[in-house]
Amino acid sequence: MLPSLALAQTLSLTPIAPPTGNPGPITSLSGGVDLIQKLLGWVATVFWIAAVACFFYAGYLYLLGGSSEAALEKAKQQLTYGAVAVAVGLMAYGFPALVNNFLRGK
Repeated sequence: MLPSLALAQTLSLTPIAPPTGNPGPITSLSGGVDLIQKLLGWVATVFWIAAVACFFYAGYLYLLGGSSEAALEKAKQQLTYGAVAVAVGLMAYGFPALVNNFLRGK
C-alpha cells in the first residue's frame, strides 16, 4: 500500500542554476595539476619531518637503552625504519622525473 502512495505523488522539478561568483581553485586542467602538486608538497614536508623524527627517536632509544639488549635492538630497528623512510622518500622524488623521461623518450 505505501509504495503505491509514494508513486502516486507528482514530481515538479525545477532546474537549479549553476553557482555564480568564485568558481573555486580549479578552473582548468592545469589548475587541477597545480592543486595536486601543492598537496603533494605538503605531504612530502610532513613525510620528511616524520623521517627526521624517526632518527631522533632512534637516538633517544639508543641513549636510554643502557646495557639492555632489547632496548638497543629496538633502537637499531627504529634506525633501520628511518633509513628505509629516507630511501622511499628519495625514490618518490625521483620517480616522477623517471616517468617523465620515459614518456618523452629521453
